[in-house]
Amino acid sequence: MLTIKCKNCEMILESHPTKTRSCQCKNFTNIRGTNISAKNLSLVEIIYNPLEKKLPLLNKQDMEFQEKRKQRKIRKLNFEER
Repeated sequence: MLTIKCKNCEMILESHPTKTRSCQCKNFTNIRGTNISAKNLSLVEIIYNPLEKKLPLLNKQDMEFQEKRKQRKIRKLNFEER
C-alpha cells in the first residue's frame, strides 16, 4: 500500500487497489493501486512504498556457503562403453 503526500495542500493519501483517492487542490493528485498521477508530479512525495523494502532471502552464513559452493569444480565422469 503506497502512501503519498501532496506538497501543495499537505494532504496524505493512501492507495487502495480499486478505489481512486485524490486531493481537491489545484494540483489534483490521484492515487489508485500503484498508479500516481497529478498535474505537477514534482509536488508529490512518496512517503511509504512497501515494494522498496525487500529483505534479503539468505542470511550472511547462507550467502558464504553459496559463494563457496559456486566456486567448486565440476567433475566429469567417464563411463566405459560396451
